[in-house]
Amino acid sequence: MATESGASLDRPILRLAVPGVMAAISVPLIGLADTAMVGHLSDVAFLGAVATASILFDVLFWSAGFLRMGTTSIVSHYHGAGDQLNCTAALYRSLLLAIAIGVLILLLRVPLSHYGFQLVGGTASVQLWGQRYFDVRILGVPMVLATLALNGYFLGTANAVAPLLITVVANVVNVAADYALIFGNWGAPELGVVGAAWASVTANGVGLCVGVAILVWRYRAQLSIPALGSLIDPGRLRHLLHTNVNLLGRTLCLLFSQFT
Repeated sequence: MATESGASLDRPILRLAVPGVMAAISVPLIGLADTAMVGHLSDVAFLGAVATASILFDVLFWSAGFLRMGTTSIVSHYHGAGDQLNCTAALYRSLLLAIAIGVLILLLRVPLSHYGFQLVGGTASVQLWGQRYFDVRILGVPMVLATLALNGYFLGTANAVAPLLITVVANVVNVAADYALIFGNWGAPELGVVGAAWASVTANGVGLCVGVAILVWRYRAQLSIPALGSLIDPGRLRHLLHTNVNLLGRTLCLLFSQFT
């Protein structure tokens, strides 16, 4: 009986775990694709610039992973209890938090770029082109953060395929846009390193659109906007912030141990 019970749990666990692992593995592929494409340009400084800037974005996006994990934990609690109203409210709160953080990062992009490149180092040419790449690609940060919140909602409702689909589509678009914008193919302008950054922003935008499309198509019956008082309920907001701050602290500790 115990064996049968264990076997019955294996399938749903694998159904959630396999797409989740594949989606997590593919997260850094946008930066890797940019690096691989730019590696075919004439100046090696271009390659160093994208590789260096991609480190900063990897750290930034891994640090923001609390948006996905925190949303998943809260939504899964309500989803398991059959409380769809609070599931939706948790999604909207997480999206508001993602937008707020995204806007803050855009406002702080100059010091983030300055101190970030001081930490990662590189020659003057690498720093110059790296900052140009950074200045464009950072425009996609709010879209990435909003997508993390959406993915957290999907995972919290036991839908692991949606995040995988979003990631696959975004990476395919990124590779195609890299090919067009870096080298000037298919009638696009030849932008080099800056083209790689715009390709990433384009992929982020398409990924977010796919996520919104899945949300509207799959969950349209559950997307009624709750009352403002419910949405900004102090207790719910404290719960969201408390969960995310703890997850952020955990991630920062992991990153610190990795880079020291």
